[in-house]
Amino acid sequence: CSAWPTASSDYAIDGFCPHVRDDVGQHFTRPRGALARDVMPAAERVNGEAMLKFLLVHGSWHDGSLWQPVIAALEARGHEARAVTLAGHGKGVDKAVSHEDCVQSVLDFAQRHDLHDIVLVGHSFGGTVIARAAPRLGDRLKRLVFWNAFVPRDGHSLLDEVPPHYREMF
Repeated sequence: CSAWPTASSDYAIDGFCPHVRDDVGQHFTRPRGALARDVMPAAERVNGEAMLKFLLVHGSWHDGSLWQPVIAALEARGHEARAVTLAGHGKGVDKAVSHEDCVQSVLDFAQRHDLHDIVLVGHSFGGTVIARAAPRLGDRLKRLVFWNAFVPRDGHSLLDEVPPHYREMF
């Protein structure tokens, strides 16, 4: 589950193993081998509005620009998509931030852009961020998607979720 998407007309996503939680708390995974066109068909606009509104959250070592090819693919299918850059990420920024600062980045972005009915997508470390942001987004949130991401258990940190030999690296 570590392949990155390549630029193609279909945005092949084989190799990703997203974990999805819908707005009623059900948990399921995308079938392996599916293409983006199978998972996310072209959307019709209703009264000029996008069918789904995505807010994409990157993992560690990245910033929001990572999502540009995904944003283009979603928008080409009639959806609205935006990416936030978390506090402490990106070039030339102060790296001395807390996890709470990263969560607050998502909350502030949603409020600043007046986003509602958000499909909140977190990749890798971003899964820990969206898990903490979700309850605080309240009715702004439609769905959570953990895209090749950490899905932390209540009361657990990222380090609790990795094998012991990974913990030693940090």
